[in-house]
Order: sequence, then C-alpha cells, then structure tokens
Amino acid sequence: QKFLVYPNPAKYLIIIEKKCETDGLLMNIYNQIGSIVESLKINNTDYITIIDIEDYQPGIYMFNFIDDNQALESHKIIISR
Repeated sequence: QKFLVYPNPAKYLIIIEKKCETDGLLMNIYNQIGSIVESLKINNTDYITIIDIEDYQPGIYMFNFIDDNQALESHKIIISR
C-alpha cells in the first residue's frame, strides 16, 4: 500500500498518509452512485493530508489516487454518524 486512509469508519475527518514519492498526485472521492464528490491535488511534500468530511452524507465512498494519469490505489471508506 502506498497510502493509508483512516479512520474507517469515519465521522468528521479523514487522514491520508502518503508512503511514497509522487509528482502531481490527484485524489478523487466518489460517492455510492459513482459521482465525484471532491477532487484534490496532493503536493509531493505533503505526507499527511487531513480532509474535512463533515458535509458528506453518511455512506460508502471510494478514494482513488492517480499519479501521471495512472491509477495507483483505491480505498473504500465508510462515513457514519
């Protein structure tokens, strides 16, 4: 795994730990019906990123990591309150 995404299940925040060097990393977050909820660029120097998910509806989300137009990893996260 190149990324740790936690906690799972989550309530208000998601923490992403990057375990590799990347250049131009993009993270897309998809909801249960496959719509993009958020798209974020993560800098090469950011090894920990915190995402505020307080406005997200409870449910299952996919966090997809893309580097140089190549899919690296996907993580399924449950948001519950």
